[in-house]
Amino acid sequence: MIEVENLSRIYQMGNVTVHALKGVTLTIPKGQFVGITGASGSGKSTLLHLLGLLDRQTEGTIRIGGIDVSKLTEHQRTLYRLKKLGYVFQDYALVPELTVEENVYITSMVRGMRPDVYQKETNDLLIRIGLFDRKKHKQSELSGGQQQRVSIARAIVNKPEILYADEPCANLDSESSKNVLDLFKQINQELNQTIVMVSHEDWHLQYFDRVITLRDGEVISDDLPLVKKG
Repeated sequence: MIEVENLSRIYQMGNVTVHALKGVTLTIPKGQFVGITGASGSGKSTLLHLLGLLDRQTEGTIRIGGIDVSKLTEHQRTLYRLKKLGYVFQDYALVPELTVEENVYITSMVRGMRPDVYQKETNDLLIRIGLFDRKKHKQSELSGGQQQRVSIARAIVNKPEILYADEPCANLDSESSKNVLDLFKQINQELNQTIVMVSHEDWHLQYFDRVITLRDGEVISDDLPLVKKG
């Protein structure tokens, strides 16, 4: 469970003070697929980065699984991210020199897992997402949709408590976007995986259990998506 109370983030850009988030309070239970929406500059990515421990808040607290992660040192935050969280970014963030399977199990290597264990888990996951036959290929040999599926596999191979996705379909065509979202929904339902995803597309709403909408750094609605009401 994620518990956020009075979360604020202020950036100082020269003489200009930017209030990116203003007193956000919310709770996300385990197993929920949450969409964060809003116009450009509304604070979507800022909120995701704070929840994912990629940035520090100016004020407020963040608890994940009952732990006040706001109080962790930088070293503790790094270990927490490695062991507990998964990330999917719009630019895929793959290592171009590595093969598909190496990109998937690289974090498992860093965690000190045995090679036979992480190689089996990687192969099982690549079979599941339909990329086993591409496991020896490198990033330049993959389509955008395939690259994003590799990114998702890397994010979930270590069974994170929470999966964060920052506009993962932004660089994909409609068909590839649907494939990625179908995969997210499958992971969410079959593994009870908590997913928090930033989106700017209305048609994505059908995939979410809940939609949090931001405007000027504040939550203006927090509800079921309209397509699921009624």
